[in-house]
Amino acid sequence: MQTLHQNTFNRAASLEELGHYQQQLDLGTLDRNGLAVELAASSEAIATVGTVMQFEGWL
Repeated sequence: MQTLHQNTFNRAASLEELGHYQQQLDLGTLDRNGLAVELAASSEAIATVGTVMQFEGWL
């Protein structure tokens, strides 16, 4: 989770964020693929890499 978060947001996840994601994974409300999509679709990720995605035609 930490690596995915670091690569998506260019920062480490807080303990609160890690706990939130781990709880969702443990409950089965989110799987690893869903976590990746949730992070990538977040407003923070779009602000971080959105211009690259637009340039490459992803959006």
